[in-house]
Amino acid sequence: MSRNVLVLWRYEEAREVEDRKCSRSQGGHMRGVEIGDVLYVCTTKDDELFLLGTIQVRRVRPFRRERKPASGREYEASGRASRPIRIIPLGATKWKLRFVDLRKPNNPPTRLSRKSRLAFQVRAHRFLTPGSAQLLTARLKSDDSHAHSRKEVFSREGRRLETSGSRRERDRRVRDNALQKYGRVCMVCRQDLGKKYKMSKARNCVEIHHLHALADRGDRSRRTRIEDVIVVCPNCHRALHRYKDPAAWRRFQRDCGFKT
Repeated sequence: MSRNVLVLWRYEEAREVEDRKCSRSQGGHMRGVEIGDVLYVCTTKDDELFLLGTIQVRRVRPFRRERKPASGREYEASGRASRPIRIIPLGATKWKLRFVDLRKPNNPPTRLSRKSRLAFQVRAHRFLTPGSAQLLTARLKSDDSHAHSRKEVFSREGRRLETSGSRRERDRRVRDNALQKYGRVCMVCRQDLGKKYKMSKARNCVEIHHLHALADRGDRSRRTRIEDVIVVCPNCHRALHRYKDPAAWRRFQRDCGFKT
């Protein structure tokens, strides 16, 4: 009869094989594993329990490392991996797990304690009850169903941060007067954003480029004349600020191959 065994890996090992199918588990903790067992491979970090995947054991053999381990003889259990390794936090699910003592089958199942570190509790083999094994299998299936969307999300962001700093003073009248004189067509690439995106509101996306950077004025303000600015689209504005001479916008226009 197959047994469901909770097996602990080091977190660094899990990261090394993440998103790869791993069909073997090695080390002294493989002592006692039998053919037919299902290994529910887990790891811990910051006192959280993570589920990695399962391995259906088909072979168990002594395993030799280049350096002799201090903990005695080591073994390798190999078989069929159900899926690529992924590091899935179990959260509240870990408190629902139940374990049995095969030496004392009449004893009631035990559970993980909130008072002790998880790594110490799962370091040795823990044999899962059938219901707990089903719970972990369902968690793996649920994770697989969201695997595609999860690959597209590679970072967390959106947390509210408080910042402080300074910015240059700007006068709304400079923009209004520039738009009135030059219009809302980019003076560099000659694109009308309203026509390009087929909506009139897009015409308001044009920006004002200062031919003489405000940052060069030090801490003092200075008059800005209408001749000191041009109307540009956001792309040209960003590229202009990376040009060798942002004030030479007509040369920039020729270098980019735009019609003058």
